[in-house]
Amino acid sequence: MLVRTLCCFSCGFLVVAGCGTAGGGTADGGADSGGAIDGGARVDAASGTDSGADASPGTDSGSGSEGGPGIDAGSTVDAGTSSMGDCLTDADCPGGTCVALVPGGYRVCRVAPVPATGCEPGRGDACCTSADCAMGTCFLGPIHPSCGGVFRAPNNECGVDECATNADCTDGVCAPAGTFAPVATCVSASCFHDADCTAEVGGHCVIALDPCCSIPVGLVCSYDRDGCRTSADCAAGYCNAVGGRARCDTGGGPFCPL
Repeated sequence: MLVRTLCCFSCGFLVVAGCGTAGGGTADGGADSGGAIDGGARVDAASGTDSGADASPGTDSGSGSEGGPGIDAGSTVDAGTSSMGDCLTDADCPGGTCVALVPGGYRVCRVAPVPATGCEPGRGDACCTSADCAMGTCFLGPIHPSCGGVFRAPNNECGVDECATNADCTDGVCAPAGTFAPVATCVSASCFHDADCTAEVGGHCVIALDPCCSIPVGLVCSYDRDGCRTSADCAAGYCNAVGGRARCDTGGGPFCPL
């Protein structure tokens, strides 16, 4: 069983199973996403391949009308559409909904981000409320995860959606606000569905995590023989996602930025 545990020492908003919100979470006491189901649980759903329309990376697979940018219009996902995901139904996402990053594809929990409503002295807030933002919405940040570099203490900042549909993202998908960040953000994609992973048997299109700080690397192929989503899935070594494939690497490393 693949297990997803997503924590980050310098993240703004990540909806994950088991860790809640990393690096400050949602603004001013926003809903914690902790307590979702075991994010790595493999779901024996139908045949394990995509039953929806095929899509190729870099194309818009359908902008959600109510579910947010880049996702299917319905927020509750049919368990028979994909074999992998952090959730099956809305019940697996306390305080949120279960959405597919593309129709029939990988599912994640989405929790509505909560805007900031005030400042704290000495924190260096860039905004106190959204009224202070020339564009976007005021959230407790860092809004975008960071792996390495100077540690950023939580403070309010203005956030603007990076995308509205998958067509706005080069070789990726538009993850709606409340999934990986409080704003809609582009996530790289080497695959969209399990059916895209054909290098060997047992292929799944999954979200892999950076081994150094557990932020999403993107949608990549993982195979039953040596695949992983996090380093916790590896009996030895670490989970290395390169070339559109995530596999356990025992060759030394990872070599993490300072």
